[in-house]
Amino acid sequence: MSGLYFPGPVVEYAEYAVGAATPINSMASGYLTDWFASALDTSCTSTKTLSEEHSCWDASVLYEHINCPVFIVENRFDQNQISDVLLCPTEQNSSKTQGFVADYGKRMRAALAATVQGPIGISKA
Repeated sequence: MSGLYFPGPVVEYAEYAVGAATPINSMASGYLTDWFASALDTSCTSTKTLSEEHSCWDASVLYEHINCPVFIVENRFDQNQISDVLLCPTEQNSSKTQGFVADYGKRMRAALAATVQGPIGISKA
């Protein structure tokens, strides 16, 4: 398992910039699962409907199905995720881009804390 890629709802920069808040998590995990023909963990998929199975590609969803201690590291302001995946033009350095980066960091911190401090995370300690 490599990282909690997008724990919690994540919005693309273009949506954020116009005040919309439609998360891309489901679309992204569905697309990437199909694109890579991903093998998904059956302990996770068995708890999902057929149309939700792709969410098991998302490490933050899969996490609750791991039965051993896990060391977690997450870059709160990941340049690849912010610029290349969520398409934030950080080189513009405007109040909108700064707000987006700050919002992304807050979401990442809150979601990561909820995951590892939740009942499943504490039980792995």
